[in-house]
Amino acid sequence: MVRGGEGGVEESSDEFDKSVNKQLTLTNIPSKSARPLPPSFVLGAMLSAFAGWFGMVVATDANVRTTQAADTLGLNAALRVAFTGGACMGFVVVGLGLMGLSVMYIIMNTGYSHGNYYWKLESRVMAIKR
Repeated sequence: MVRGGEGGVEESSDEFDKSVNKQLTLTNIPSKSARPLPPSFVLGAMLSAFAGWFGMVVATDANVRTTQAADTLGLNAALRVAFTGGACMGFVVVGLGLMGLSVMYIIMNTGYSHGNYYWKLESRVMAIKR
């Protein structure tokens, strides 16, 4: 309930609580659209864990190589080695993200023939024209 007063517009806390609870609950999501949530979460968690593990391995190796390059070849070579190690990790993270997105897209769209949908749509339009 919205009330006007001397201090301005006030909204009762009950109505605000109801609107927040309605927006935060997942019960408003139809069951068909909620189905991809758990597998997407699990795949994202697994890929994130793998990226973290691989990142630690790459970071450790790059740090050792950077230290060795700085000791023997100088600052420019050390910066080049450090940048290469960071770029490697960045490409792995982006690649894993794209792979996860592609896998989930393929899994979630399996069994849906878009060509069949367009064929049915065209036949309906043609039936209406007659």
